[in-house]
Amino acid sequence: MRNTLAVFLIGFVFGSSLGIGGLWTQVVQPTKDELQKIESENKIMQQAIDSATKALKDAAADLRNEGNIAPAGVTGPTGTQPQPAPDPLQPVRITRATRLAEDLDTKATELDKLRTDLRTTR
Repeated sequence: MRNTLAVFLIGFVFGSSLGIGGLWTQVVQPTKDELQKIESENKIMQQAIDSATKALKDAAADLRNEGNIAPAGVTGPTGTQPQPAPDPLQPVRITRATRLAEDLDTKATELDKLRTDLRTTR
């Protein structure tokens, strides 16, 4: 009877150890590796969102500035710059550039909001 009880306890201890080890290698370790992979992908996506937001804001600023800068004339022999002929399409271009800049700013704001939402859900 003692031998049977001892064998049962030894079997139970070994069986439990192997079961826990199996759970560790089959469930816990792969899950940990997958979470680390997801976290690194999340960091890459955060950097991509930051870069895209900056690029959109820069493009919007460039479009706005482009409408305010008149093209420079070629310097003449006397050092004066001749005035360029007025461009009849300039108001249309400025309006279009302004509209595009506003659209880019809207997208940049949406990306900022998305980035903030992603960071707060972690």
